[in-house]
Amino acid sequence: MGEVVPLDDVRAAYGRRAEEYADALFDGTRVEAFPHAVTTAYFWPIEEMSQRLVAARFEVEATESRVDPGRRPHAAIVARRASGAR
Repeated sequence: MGEVVPLDDVRAAYGRRAEEYADALFDGTRVEAFPHAVTTAYFWPIEEMSQRLVAARFEVEATESRVDPGRRPHAAIVARRASGAR
């Protein structure tokens, strides 16, 4: 399987001037790769994703998760660069 993309510097991935971050992800109990129709996909615990965003100087504004019958658990997260963070 592919390598997990590190999120230790989210700003580098989205540009140094990124003010907002929004993502939809497969919710899980640990970071874990699984085969997907298009490419390798990953389960991410929403709490771990939140912690990594905070470490990258973002403030998490909202999270949401859901489980639809017969589907993988989904989550979404929205964050904004912390005031004063550059």
